[in-house]
Amino acid sequence: MTPAPVSQEVLIAEGASVYRNRCARCHGNNGQGQWYGHDAAPRLDGNFARLSVRGISVQVIQGGTYMPPFDSLTDREIAAVATYIRNSFGNNYGIATEEAVSYTHLTLPTSDLV
Repeated sequence: MTPAPVSQEVLIAEGASVYRNRCARCHGNNGQGQWYGHDAAPRLDGNFARLSVRGISVQVIQGGTYMPPFDSLTDREIAAVATYIRNSFGNNYGIATEEAVSYTHLTLPTSDLV
C-alpha cells in the first residue's frame, strides 16, 4: 500500500526532531560534522555527494565506519530526516519520499542488512 503524500514542510518538521535526537551529537546542530576522534562524522552542509535519497537511506539503515545503523527508524522517519538534511544547513535538494526509502530497503542485499 502506497503511503499518502506528505508535504515537504511536514517531513522537515518531523525530520528535525529525528535529527536532534539521533544525528546532531555527531553531525552537529548545524550539520558542521566533526573530522577527528572516534565520533568522526562528515559535514552535511553542502555535502551533495552524500545527499541523495538512496545515499542517506543506505547510510542510516546500514551505518558506516563510525556511524551505527539506525535500523529501528521507520521508512517514514528516514524519509523525514533525509528531507530535513537535504533542505537544511544551506542545502536545497527537495523531498525524500517514504516510497524511495522503502525501495532502498527492498533493494539492499539481505547480507547488507546486518
